[in-house]
Amino acid sequence: MKRYRLRDLPPKSWPSHIWMYYKWHLLGAALALVTLSEMLRPLWAGRVDLSILWLGESHDLATDAALEDRLARLPLDVDGDGKSRCLVHYLRFTGEEGRLTDGQIELVTLIGTGEFNVYLASPEAKSWLESHGILGSWSDFTGQGEDTVPFSVPCGDLPVFQGEAFAPMAGMYLVIAPPPAKEERQALYRLQMEALRAFFTWNGVTCHAGPDL
Repeated sequence: MKRYRLRDLPPKSWPSHIWMYYKWHLLGAALALVTLSEMLRPLWAGRVDLSILWLGESHDLATDAALEDRLARLPLDVDGDGKSRCLVHYLRFTGEEGRLTDGQIELVTLIGTGEFNVYLASPEAKSWLESHGILGSWSDFTGQGEDTVPFSVPCGDLPVFQGEAFAPMAGMYLVIAPPPAKEERQALYRLQMEALRAFFTWNGVTCHAGPDL
């Protein structure tokens, strides 16, 4: 089939001509734009105060929406700009034994970035974090004392996660990472731990747990 130039065709036939010869280019460009927009979303949404890693076998859209709404209403302003911005990254964790699964390899990579210091973890994920020495303690959370008991609070006990929409989280735990080794990230870690106290109070109800709460 002879391939014509646009200027040789009547304007009304341009769309069909472009789609016939360039549809894969257009679809590829659209996919690239969507991917790029997702990567840059945190930048135009503003600086993120708290990045949370969800570690479990599954999650549903209703819980996603409820969690996003609840987090937006918590006082999690870590950088002091007057706005609370929190992002949740979901990672499927199956709890399989033996060699690392693809999900566990991704988890190790994400933890290595130091971006995620707060986790919503299934019992299997919590046990895995603890067995690999990457589960923070109550002293890490409070910033004082020598309490080596892992910081692990059942989500079902936290007032902020009460409600029918959060039923799938009843068996999960709120846990943290140990303090980062790099000194320049330690100050941010402490601010995040202070902000995390907002999870223990909601609508006048307070959950008392740990050595000083």
